[in-house]
Amino acid sequence: MINVGVYGDSFGAPTLGAPVSVAAQGFKHHWLTKLSEILNWNITNHSASGSSVYEAYRNFLIYNENYDLNIVIITISGRHNNTIDLSFEKNFRITSEHHLRDYIERNAHQVFTREDTELLRDLEGWYRINQNDYQYNISMTKLMHNDMKHLRPDTLFLRVNAELESIDNYPLFQVYADQSKLLGKRYDDSFLKAENPLLISGHFTPEIHELVADYVLDRINTGVWPEWNLPDDIKFNHSPEEYYNNY
Repeated sequence: MINVGVYGDSFGAPTLGAPVSVAAQGFKHHWLTKLSEILNWNITNHSASGSSVYEAYRNFLIYNENYDLNIVIITISGRHNNTIDLSFEKNFRITSEHHLRDYIERNAHQVFTREDTELLRDLEGWYRINQNDYQYNISMTKLMHNDMKHLRPDTLFLRVNAELESIDNYPLFQVYADQSKLLGKRYDDSFLKAENPLLISGHFTPEIHELVADYVLDRINTGVWPEWNLPDDIKFNHSPEEYYNNY
């Protein structure tokens, strides 16, 4: 059996906010699970929804020597590196200024303490300043990517979006956007939050996970990423309302 360590954000993690048993049921459809069954992998998953590139890098530095193979999902640059603790919710992540505004709006019924308000205001300021450091964020992502490659040349990297040109897989976020289009839905935050965790894990339906598993398996077997082709006539086994049952 091959011991595999995985690092990344929500594209590599069970659905955030779902009961553990429900999220675990959904993760049975995940492309990582499918590859583990095909290739006899024993996976330890260090991925966390909303986490930053640095968090994946930090965990990689700590744990990579424990595994025969490491898989790193490089997420969007410029995310805050720490979890947030408020008086009414602990250990969660805010991924952008837009996410922060949405979070405050969704929790308008909560009583925010002065400490809560100050923390969220500081975080808003951090993201506003960070927006002006795009090139810095990309440069830091490249440095972390290069260091991981140097430490473990056998590491398999996947990118979430097209920011990092040195990784040439079809971006996972674009796969998600393509999936949304095929289901007749336009991606937005409401769509994302409505995911049915019994059917969707890592933002993909079981049918898309099958295709992604084949795509990654081809890369493992050949050493190069194949051309990504998402069939226009793919057959989904459930309706959009079943995949996104709170939409």
